[in-house]
Amino acid sequence: MKFFFHCATIFACLASALAKPTITAAQPTVTALRVTESTPVYDSNNVVCAPNDFAPGFGIGSLASDGSDKTDLYLTPSLLFNRDVLLGEVASISYYTKTDTTHDDPLNAGDWSLVIYTKPYEDDISPADWYGARIGAEPYLSANRVDPANTWNLWSTGGPTNQLRFYDSSNGYFGSYTDPDFHTFIQSSAAPGLMPYKDQEVLYFSIQTGSDWANGFTGQLDGLTITLTDGSVATVNFECDDTDDDEIDDVDDHCPNSDFRPKVQIGSVTTTIDNAHSLNADGCTIQDLVNECEGHSKNHGQFVSCIAQLSNDLSKSGAITKKQSQEMKTAAAQSNVGK
Repeated sequence: MKFFFHCATIFACLASALAKPTITAAQPTVTALRVTESTPVYDSNNVVCAPNDFAPGFGIGSLASDGSDKTDLYLTPSLLFNRDVLLGEVASISYYTKTDTTHDDPLNAGDWSLVIYTKPYEDDISPADWYGARIGAEPYLSANRVDPANTWNLWSTGGPTNQLRFYDSSNGYFGSYTDPDFHTFIQSSAAPGLMPYKDQEVLYFSIQTGSDWANGFTGQLDGLTITLTDGSVATVNFECDDTDDDEIDDVDDHCPNSDFRPKVQIGSVTTTIDNAHSLNADGCTIQDLVNECEGHSKNHGQFVSCIAQLSNDLSKSGAITKKQSQEMKTAAAQSNVGK
């Protein structure tokens, strides 16, 4: 599923909420999003494809920081749940990361962090005018941490291991090992008399690499899941670009813009051979291979010879029948390709 923000920039999508918001009840939703290195959800991009390496249940690849600088992506409640969401409606959040070290050394514990921004509200203490609170959670601060290196580790609001601790970083505090769990945290407020976190409206769910750790960090990210108290579930599968949506990453796809016409066509002849679902291990349809023969042949004879070899190979592999192989050869011979 591909999607786009309808604003010039991410931060142009902001909306103020200066009174306690009221959220209209909705039916539970189930949303599955796919975010790649080119999906327009980033403020700072700096991500690369990590093909054929993915978190449990989130194949077929993942994303990694490129180690050059900060990466941060922003997902709106409308994108995830098709409506506004109060922080108190969030039942659970989890996501996977994979790094080449454990988080035992706090000076070398860089990882993808979770940040939730709420909308501005009356008398909020944030020095920025585009959000009310900036709520963070760092994997290295998690309770009951079990985080072997070079393994996909799950970080979540619920535990029992790797339970994220939450803090408000609006004024420069960036967490400790004694911060509360998510559900305890949202019952509080930034200061006495201010709106409790649970009643604040979510502006963005964000996953990002910390500025202090971004340079040289190449850890991977996959499988964000957010569940609401009404039973709505949104999952975000971080994947490599797949231009033709054939579930083969562009970096491994020999035909990244596959031709999916229903029947194989050779010259002006439409054959009886099904093409739409004839993908091979390299990500190419039969029509892609026919098109390659046409593009690489300098004359008609070379084209006929190429199609003959292709049809024989397809027949031997069981992709087509011997009768269909002959059909391809006849169509090539009768075509005007290369003449």
